[in-house]
Amino acid sequence: NWVIAVTMAASLVFGVVNHFVVISADHVAYVDPRWRLLFATSAVLLAVTETIGSGLAIRSIRERSGS
Repeated sequence: NWVIAVTMAASLVFGVVNHFVVISADHVAYVDPRWRLLFATSAVLLAVTETIGSGLAIRSIRERSGS
């Protein structure tokens, strides 16, 4: 479960940094205007999914360890 938690958290950080922080072609504000809404929506939904996945993995780890 630690592998899943760490992997999901790393994916979350990578995605947030690359889609919302670093100014590059992958930033939601710099995508072609015709695709911007779809790209931004998928970036946000991916971040939500990765947050939920990380949280569930951490919760599972805590339940197994009895904490």
